[in-house]
Amino acid sequence: MNQTMATETEVSPHLMIVEDEPVDVIAMRRALDMLGFRGPISVAGSSREAIDKLRDGVLPDVILLDLDMPGDPGLAVLQELQSWRGRVVPPTVVLTSSTDENDTNACFRAGAAGYFVKPLSWDEMRTLLSRVLEYWTTSRRPNA
Repeated sequence: MNQTMATETEVSPHLMIVEDEPVDVIAMRRALDMLGFRGPISVAGSSREAIDKLRDGVLPDVILLDLDMPGDPGLAVLQELQSWRGRVVPPTVVLTSSTDENDTNACFRAGAAGYFVKPLSWDEMRTLLSRVLEYWTTSRRPNA
C-alpha cells in the first residue's frame, strides 16, 4: 500500500475492532486515519459485545481482535465464528500483547487468519495495520 488505504475507485472494507483498552482503539483509529482508511469501523469493547453485534447482523469484512480482555477472552469470538457452519465468516486477525505459543496455537485452531503481537511503537502499529489491511482488501474471498 503506497500512501493511502483506498483510492477513489476502491472501497475501504468495514472493520470491526474488538479491544477493551480505549487507548489502543484510539491508536488504531489514528493509524487507520493516517493510512487514508475511510471505511466504516465498528468497535466492541468485549468479546460478548462483539458476538452480540455479529449475531445482530453486523458483518465486517475484517475483524481486528484483542485476545486478553476481561470476561470472555478474544478466543470466544473465534469460537463463535467457527460455529457458523456453512456461512462465510470474516477473516479475524488477532492483535494482542500475548507472546505465549499456546495462545497462538489456540487462535489458529479456532480459525484465526493471523496472529500479531501488538507493536510498541506508533510507526510499527501503522505499518502492521497497513500490511494487514492491504492483504485483506486485495485478497479474493467468497460472497456471503
